[in-house]
Amino acid sequence: SLQLADDQAVEQIVFGEDGVASALPEGAVHISSGTISVALARRLAEEHGRRGQGYAINPLVEQPAWVLGLEHDWRIAIDGFGYLGHALATFITSRESRFCIAARGITVADIASMEHDIQRADCNIGVIAVPAPAAQAIAHRMAAAGFAPLTREAGH
Repeated sequence: SLQLADDQAVEQIVFGEDGVASALPEGAVHISSGTISVALARRLAEEHGRRGQGYAINPLVEQPAWVLGLEHDWRIAIDGFGYLGHALATFITSRESRFCIAARGITVADIASMEHDIQRADCNIGVIAVPAPAAQAIAHRMAAAGFAPLTREAGH
């Protein structure tokens, strides 16, 4: 198994002089488990197809749990349980068993105890699902509870 640093390195090894693509006989399959761009994955599939070779991405399909850190459980605190908070909780818990809504939503609690509730539930992910005017204050409180900020504006 050869692990390459980036798309350019993969392209050089596969398509360069005496590369993998030219060395593989017709009917052979190139199996890649590296992390590459979607554009390069498409190019690999197209080029191998033109040469009568296969390109297998099954190992990549089987590994997204590892890439996303799903080899262990994640406890999620959702602050705000209106339509958005409820939709997030429903979607997350129905799609992936490694995510557990641990606080601030399924069990509705008083905002005054937020920091204590989050720490007691040992949450590792915090989601803010409140109207924009209240979000900054909630973000400060979540930071006080131990969450490092990762911001994403609505719609982006």
